[in-house]
Amino acid sequence: MANITVYPTKASALRIVHPSHGPLKEGQGTSWINDGFTMRMLSDGLVTEDASKAYRGQPNPLPQRPTLTPPPARPAKKRKA
Repeated sequence: MANITVYPTKASALRIVHPSHGPLKEGQGTSWINDGFTMRMLSDGLVTEDASKAYRGQPNPLPQRPTLTPPPARPAKKRKA
């Protein structure tokens, strides 16, 4: 069987380890044998042969939520005696 170069498609895919060819590497292709395991990972969308679709780390951090200020306190009501 021929080897193909595969790329992870998301961060969780970096934990995948091919039984005979080792783990995926972030940002670069990994040569795996084109066997049933590799075909399953391709069909599940966890790896891709297209380098432009490869996971390359977190692109941009999520924007921070604006800090909300509480509304001004209302003056306490005076109780009638």
